[in-house]
Amino acid sequence: MKTRKLSILVALLVAMILPLQSNAGLTKERKGLLNVSNGNKSNNNKSSKKAAKALEEMTNGDTEESDSNGSPLEVMAQTYRSEYPNFQYYPFDENELEWSEFKEKAASAQIKNNVLTLMNLGMKEPVMTYTELPFDPNNDFLIHTILFMSKLNKSTNYSVIINMEDKYNMGLLTLNSQSVTYTQIKDGKEVYSQSSFINDLKGKNVMLTLSIKKSGGKVEVWVNNDPCLKIRKIDYTNTGFGFQADKGQCVIVVAVGCGNADKEDDN
Repeated sequence: MKTRKLSILVALLVAMILPLQSNAGLTKERKGLLNVSNGNKSNNNKSSKKAAKALEEMTNGDTEESDSNGSPLEVMAQTYRSEYPNFQYYPFDENELEWSEFKEKAASAQIKNNVLTLMNLGMKEPVMTYTELPFDPNNDFLIHTILFMSKLNKSTNYSVIINMEDKYNMGLLTLNSQSVTYTQIKDGKEVYSQSSFINDLKGKNVMLTLSIKKSGGKVEVWVNNDPCLKIRKIDYTNTGFGFQADKGQCVIVVAVGCGNADKEDDN
């Protein structure tokens, strides 16, 4: 029942976010992205408001859990709490985590209608948005995020920032349609890289879930609930987390959550 309900929730999340990217598949990628950010603002605002309303109402059905759990993200969080008791999602609308926001002609990172949108229309250097997540990196943990990308193929790379100390020291999880790559950045330079294949996700308006799990000192990356990469060389000691977009890319983040497992050696 829980698996079926989670699948329905994810499907509904896809359905509610699709209108936000209705123009992203135009012939020229830049034109498509411009339409997302600056074109027909009225339609985009209406779609965003409908998405926010749908997010609030998704669990108001006739299930036993809906009366007590409220938001769909809370329902989804329940699936992780048996292993990570304090796991929770942090809604973007309140910006409780103080995500970095900016708006320029060539790029922006903004929170509107319960989603975080990172857009790079023309900056040669990658742009990013980031925050500090409330978890203890020294113990077992789970970070889970739901992403939506305007276009995904083997040559388009989208990066999730993990273990971030500052802009020059971090880990990057870079996704394209065929692989996920972990890259360690130290003092602004790449010092280690490791890749693994994933199920082909090629297409436009692609949504996926990404999980970073630490268990017994080992860090593993899951894409769409499939374990795909065990990071061999990583000292996960920082709570900095975020997203990065190269030129011509747009990423919509629907949800970010985290939590720690029970400590086994408390006594």
